[in-house]
Amino acid sequence: MSELALDDKRAEFIAEYILTSHKLKNDKWMKLWNTDDIKQKITNFFEKPDVTQLFILLMPSGFLTAENDFPVGSKSKASFFMKKSKEAIPKDGVITKYIFYGDLSYSPLDHFSVFVDEKNYSSWPSVVYEDVIKYAHGLKRQTDIVVGQAKGKTFLPLPIEQERLKEHVKEGKVNRSFIYAIESLVIDWSHQIHKVLLRDSSQPLLSGLHPTPLVELDFWKAKVENLENIYSQLCTPKVKQMAQILEQANSSYFVPFKEMFKSIVTALREAQDIDMHLTMMRTRLEDMEQAEFDQLSQHIEPIFDLICLVWASSKGYRQPARILVLLQELCNLMINQCRTNLDPYDILKGEAEEIQPKIEYTLKILHKFKNIYHQHRENLPKYFEIVSQKLNISDEITLWEFKNELAFSRYDSFVERVNSVHHLVSTAIEFLKLEKLVFGGIEGGSLNQRVTEIYESFCNKYKMFNDRTYDVLDPLNEEFCKDFADFNKHVQDLEHRLSNVIEHAVDDCPALEHFLKKLPPPQLTCFQLSNIIALRWPIYLYLKLSLFGIGLNRMKITNPDTLVISCIESLISILHTLLDRPIIKESFQPKYKLLTRMLNEEMDTVKNIYDYHVAGEKFRQEIPLLNSISSANDKSLTGDKSSEEKHDVKLGLNKKQPSYYSEIHKNMPRLSGNLKWANDLKSRITQPMEMINQLDLP
Repeated sequence: MSELALDDKRAEFIAEYILTSHKLKNDKWMKLWNTDDIKQKITNFFEKPDVTQLFILLMPSGFLTAENDFPVGSKSKASFFMKKSKEAIPKDGVITKYIFYGDLSYSPLDHFSVFVDEKNYSSWPSVVYEDVIKYAHGLKRQTDIVVGQAKGKTFLPLPIEQERLKEHVKEGKVNRSFIYAIESLVIDWSHQIHKVLLRDSSQPLLSGLHPTPLVELDFWKAKVENLENIYSQLCTPKVKQMAQILEQANSSYFVPFKEMFKSIVTALREAQDIDMHLTMMRTRLEDMEQAEFDQLSQHIEPIFDLICLVWASSKGYRQPARILVLLQELCNLMINQCRTNLDPYDILKGEAEEIQPKIEYTLKILHKFKNIYHQHRENLPKYFEIVSQKLNISDEITLWEFKNELAFSRYDSFVERVNSVHHLVSTAIEFLKLEKLVFGGIEGGSLNQRVTEIYESFCNKYKMFNDRTYDVLDPLNEEFCKDFADFNKHVQDLEHRLSNVIEHAVDDCPALEHFLKKLPPPQLTCFQLSNIIALRWPIYLYLKLSLFGIGLNRMKITNPDTLVISCIESLISILHTLLDRPIIKESFQPKYKLLTRMLNEEMDTVKNIYDYHVAGEKFRQEIPLLNSISSANDKSLTGDKSSEEKHDVKLGLNKKQPSYYSEIHKNMPRLSGNLKWANDLKSRITQPMEMINQLDLP
């Protein structure tokens, strides 16, 4: 250890032991020794009589550290140095004369059996020795069992006199007390093994936990390892000798011992079969757990394909109770992914319009998962055919005859809760649009005041969810259910109030002319207004605007085309969804008769305009011929009339007959003006129909 150059034999001794025991290089100790605080602790151990212990620990990071207090919760190997008496250790003395030293395991139970080593009691009186040995061995057996359980394995303790088993078998004569000891062990083993065989993967679900499918796979993997461990213990020579002793003694416990061994073999084969089939799902499930939510849907169908193949090929897993556990755990996985995507504690604290698409996409994935399950449940015979062709196995087709509720109880509750949240957010989006709704006319002020009150009342109620700190997506959260029921009751009251406002607006604005008289956009000229009324205003927009009096004066629009489009978009976005709410829809349905009547009138008007235009075009083409025929008779007609009026008189036409001049837009050439006119006339037909198709007409 001269390479360390510590100039202290005491420190060099400890360093040599630590580096050897932990298999470390010299630089690890030098980093420890060059740390002033740690070096002082080691020096205090050497120099101060009151410091009687020193512990050197290897940290998970790979560095060494020193403590004077006993390490608690250490997860790595440690070394201890303890003084034999309270005195300082001389610098030039032999350190081993002053201390005990050794290693500490991070798992003390593994070394508990040292306490029953007979060498520790060899000098004791025989009476005390036998009594202590009896209880010490019992304690050792219990400790070994506990240690095995901590590792997920079952330890089968052997009798105290196991060293003399071979002698008893050879002699053929066995002490009755020894047979009794073996029979007692068989009883203990049967209890242990019975618990192992009864252990089921559904226990976490029954305990109220929500495990995922990987827990199921880990359970069967661990069960295979445990059963293999038990099987290997039962196949040891010592256990075989115990069985021979029971058989030679005609013990009544020999037959149960054989049956216990057979049950282990049967259970091991079944567990190995299940583990082998479930293992092929592990990669897919791990990918599904780690997938981004927008990629989750592509993993659903492959997982169900594997589940159906496992059902068709594994006889051990072809039991309703076991497949139900896997389906419930798969539902838990889907629920966890959806909860992570939506964030149940903050979902109602953001903007409703931003939250709604996420909720709708989540519901889409949840419904897709359920639909894929139903498809695979119906197509189970197909998977038996695949297994029969690939593996040359001909098994009777077994369908999933259990009720869907057994597998999807929690899943359906979660979907219902997500639907509730979606309803809440959708309602918020609809009612928050009332902020943009403005009525005009004589009673516009009172109507606007009532709408404002409805809007503010809703905002105050919806804010209640922003202040809550509970888990919104927990189906067992009764507090949310109470708040949601109270919210719906309040919304119904607001819908009745809003319905009254709408009915009042309908009665107050029965016609387009009335509406335009109340709300003339100041930016539009009289010509533009008349143009919109005559040719460009769709009937659906006309009806809606006349009914609800949308505040056009808030729109800074100068172009009539832009005005029409903007009004339509604003109207649909503000009122269309509100009209679909049951209470408002019920009160508004009688008004659809007015829409039908006005639509018929509009179509008749368009038809008359078109017929008048066609007749005018025909008349214009006949003008040259008429001019030539009547040129000689112009003087006989009454004299002060215009040229056009003279033609009308000649042909016997009144003022309702077609004009010589065809309809064109202002300041436009004849061809382009006629095309524009025709396009506007077409819009008067197509646009109302497109808008009406969006309504849920009775």
